[in-house]
Amino acid sequence: MSVRVFVRVDAAPRPGAVLSLDHDEHHYLARVRRVRPGQAVEALDLRGQRWQAAVEAIDAKQASIRLVRSMPTRPAPPSVAIIGLPSPAAALDAVARCCELGVEDVLLVRCELSQVGPPSDARTTRVLRASQRQCGRPREPRVQSLSLAEALAFRGEIPLFVGERDADVKEPRLDHARSGFRVAVGPEGGFSVREQAQLRDGGAIGLQLGPWTLRTEVAIVAACSRLAAAAERRPHVACGPKPTSA
Repeated sequence: MSVRVFVRVDAAPRPGAVLSLDHDEHHYLARVRRVRPGQAVEALDLRGQRWQAAVEAIDAKQASIRLVRSMPTRPAPPSVAIIGLPSPAAALDAVARCCELGVEDVLLVRCELSQVGPPSDARTTRVLRASQRQCGRPREPRVQSLSLAEALAFRGEIPLFVGERDADVKEPRLDHARSGFRVAVGPEGGFSVREQAQLRDGGAIGLQLGPWTLRTEVAIVAACSRLAAAAERRPHVACGPKPTSA
């Protein structure tokens, strides 16, 4: 895994800029990764930009890096994960996986069968930072706690899917995801009858996630992975010479 650090900048940085790291990032480089001056690192500037960089200086008290060049970030269709709240640990795991899958917005919904509320902002921030460091995503997803009605109205122009076991979904229906997707998965125990009716009234398309009952944090990974793959597909273009008529 690349050595990745987070840098805070007030304006768009340029190649050659030398940036000081805060206490946490200094500790990570000096104590955890034990880097040396000149060593290559990857910098995430929290403005949505990735950089190739090198350690400029490091000692027991401080560290700085020099930016070398910006790295392209691949654009992706808009995506929203609507997650019926499971246990706090499962909710944090689901948020982390959504970050690594590139989901833009994560909406945590306390459903009728949810047992607890959302994890704290501090815990969520720590989990997201670890996920970003692992996957290299420079900008974390936006995480909000909403009611189901609010979540279904959020970015309502984007097609809505709901993860289901053995849903009757034909593969061509997934073409809708090319313009982006919203996907909802329930808490442990699933959505209630009333909540299922809300989803249907909101135009939700059933998304088959296989024959087994999945945990919430597994279901959101399966759903987002399937829809993201569909969003990446392009119409097939035949190659080679055109056939000639006899």
